[in-house]
Amino acid sequence: SLITHLGFNRLASTRFRTAKLLPSFRFTFQNSLAPSIGLGYNLGAEWDGESDQPDWIYTLSPGFNLGKKWYAYVESWGSVRRNASPQHNLAGGLAVYLSDNWKLDFSGSTGIATSVKRSYVALGLSFRLPLRTIKH
Repeated sequence: SLITHLGFNRLASTRFRTAKLLPSFRFTFQNSLAPSIGLGYNLGAEWDGESDQPDWIYTLSPGFNLGKKWYAYVESWGSVRRNASPQHNLAGGLAVYLSDNWKLDFSGSTGIATSVKRSYVALGLSFRLPLRTIKH
């Protein structure tokens, strides 16, 4: 898949306005390695609205089904820009499917080999709106 975004600098408030447009693109891939193991990975670029140099971005995320209701993942992601320190991060998470439509997850992340170390811990609750199938 291809995901693209275009940020319009002139539509931002003056506090967040940049000198240039903010384009980005990302190629996303997903492969099944085994019945209970998947691998997601992305490659792309994004611009910050000030420099002509893009940040080349990546993610690599193996995921593991742990039985019928549990899921775990590890993710590495980051960016590299010419003449700048690379940004690399590591995250992990665990999720439990409470039903076909509800999922509870816990995740955390930290910066590794990065000039600005950022970390987070998150607890999430996701729901899916079931759609009715229309038969023709």
